[in-house]
Amino acid sequence: MKRIRIDDVAYVFSAGTTVVVEPGEVHEILNTGNTDLVVTYFGVLTDG
Repeated sequence: MKRIRIDDVAYVFSAGTTVVVEPGEVHEILNTGNTDLVVTYFGVLTDG
């Protein structure tokens, strides 16, 4: 099972899922399954 926790709220996700983490949000990705988890990270520079 693949989960992401954002500000202490856990969400289950699967292949092809896009997750947006806003600036200042605390996040953690968990892989509790037996298969590899491949994650692609990218950031977007915004004014503000």
